[in-house]
Amino acid sequence: MVASLLFVALAFFAVSQAGVIRNGAQGAADAGALAHAQDARDHLRPGLDLRRFKAEDWERLLAGSGFDVDAQCRAGYALAQLNDSSVTSCNAELPYFQVTVRTNYTLGSSVVPGISGKRGVATARATILDRECRLVDWGDGETVQIKCRGGSLVTFDPSSPELWAKLAPRLFDVRLID
Repeated sequence: MVASLLFVALAFFAVSQAGVIRNGAQGAADAGALAHAQDARDHLRPGLDLRRFKAEDWERLLAGSGFDVDAQCRAGYALAQLNDSSVTSCNAELPYFQVTVRTNYTLGSSVVPGISGKRGVATARATILDRECRLVDWGDGETVQIKCRGGSLVTFDPSSPELWAKLAPRLFDVRLID
């Protein structure tokens, strides 16, 4: 009787450990997908010269075209490592970003057959959502004015493209999906 209760207790403990590992993997995947989407949002494709943009180019950019999706998932890999996990796949197809991770740690030995040494695996998807912004004034190309839902007016100087990383979060949101 005592042996049976001890076995059941150990089995529950093993199942709990599996849940913890699965949650750790999911947390790492979520963080990786969000980081990959944010990194793409905050960096424009190499070669884009915002100073030469015309009004229609700005409209395309505000619609979500122009992000650097070829960033090799650098932010996703970094966040997975911080969560003691490794990225097994990282894909981007605008506006979606998917990251799959595997934990670097295992369940360890267990009384439950078949789960000893298992690693957690999880996949997460994130998306970039526009904040319904539109070009208000393109002017002479020295400054651009953009108005977003909620009425906030944003003025941007295209001759300082490094400021895009600060502007992008005001124009686009990043969220987990699925």
